[in-house]
Amino acid sequence: MTLLRDPFALVNAIKFGMDQHTRISLFVWALQLHTGEPLSAITVRGEDTNGTAHTLIVESVGDQVGVTGAKQLVVKLPEQVAGSDLWITVSLHGLTSNRALVKIKP
Repeated sequence: MTLLRDPFALVNAIKFGMDQHTRISLFVWALQLHTGEPLSAITVRGEDTNGTAHTLIVESVGDQVGVTGAKQLVVKLPEQVAGSDLWITVSLHGLTSNRALVKIKP
């Protein structure tokens, strides 16, 4: 794992998973899955500067150590993004987060 801030490349020379797509961490307040509920219940959506919607795959969710009520989500960036910005929202149980801006390298 490497710790970097944006802008992010969509693919990475280092293979951390099954592929070389870049993964990013999102920190979300008050996100709680029900007992036995799968990760797929969480929807992470990114909208690029052309208005194209992308679904980001949630690969893990865990408690943020030392911050009560915060969760860390690891998501895989999409294969393509038009432009250099990706506005990300997280949804669960009918509630959606504020948008967060992530810069993507051209």
